[in-house]
Amino acid sequence: MSIPSSRRADFSKAAAKLYISQPALSAAIKKVETELYGVPLFNRGVNPVTLTPAGEFYIKAGLEIAEIEERIDAYFASSAGVRGGTLNIGSSSYFCTYVLPGIIKRYHEHNPGCTLNLIETVVTDMEEKLKSGELDLAMDVETMDSQVFESIPLGREYILLAVPSHFDVNERLAAYRLTGSQIKDLSFLSEEIPAVDLSLLKEEPFLLLKKQT
Repeated sequence: MSIPSSRRADFSKAAAKLYISQPALSAAIKKVETELYGVPLFNRGVNPVTLTPAGEFYIKAGLEIAEIEERIDAYFASSAGVRGGTLNIGSSSYFCTYVLPGIIKRYHEHNPGCTLNLIETVVTDMEEKLKSGELDLAMDVETMDSQVFESIPLGREYILLAVPSHFDVNERLAAYRLTGSQIKDLSFLSEEIPAVDLSLLKEEPFLLLKKQT
């Protein structure tokens, strides 16, 4: 029996969020319903698809079971002197890709009983998710309200400005030029090397990321 296109769209969106195919999601739901004596969990005859009373009960009971399992794990992890539970960490795509994986790997080696969820987001969403408790901590370069959040500096970020060689500003700001060797050996971080004031380049064209990316 074919599924109406509107119903397929509902399950397709859900499948996309779970990173599985729509047929795989439908099969998984059908398998659960079969195990529950064939009682349907979804009202498939309405648009959009909704939960049946049995489906609502199933979701509620599942959340309660998950909460109990977390409490059991946290209790015994604490008794054993191991940090347990779940930490939800939010950050930008850059930190999620290049910075946090190594940190999380080392943390998990010392705390194998702790589950770490890495959530890619943007700074405006981070604040709301931290306030709501959806995130336990976040990593970003932006400064958040110190009256609401506690911040711990993890490091300092340096920006190197690349200017096309044919730009006239290269001659005007020759004192700020860096050599390849200064960049490779990080000697440009010395206090003796002056940092350029970006206002001196305010008339130059810039390539920038879009807002919130």
